Amino acid sequence: MLLPTKHLHPRKSIISVSSTILTLIVRRVTLVELWEAYQIDAQGSERISFDWFVLALDALFALGLISLDRGLIIRKS
Repeated sequence: MLLPTKHLHPRKSIISVSSTILTLIVRRVTLVELWEAYQIDAQGSERISFDWFVLALDALFALGLISLDRGLIIRKS
């Protein structure tokens, strides 16, 4: 789940999705804006569900790499 396995494509692992999300957060964004940006960025590669996307955001939050301020997602320095 966190890391790719023989049953989980590398692009679908939480680590891979989280790293892609982190590169997309260049300014304060809403969840919907970030989800849409991820879908555009991931075109042609393995699709993930919104639930998987939220799990990746949870991992980033737990690692202290992002925070939430008044409904906007912020990348921490």
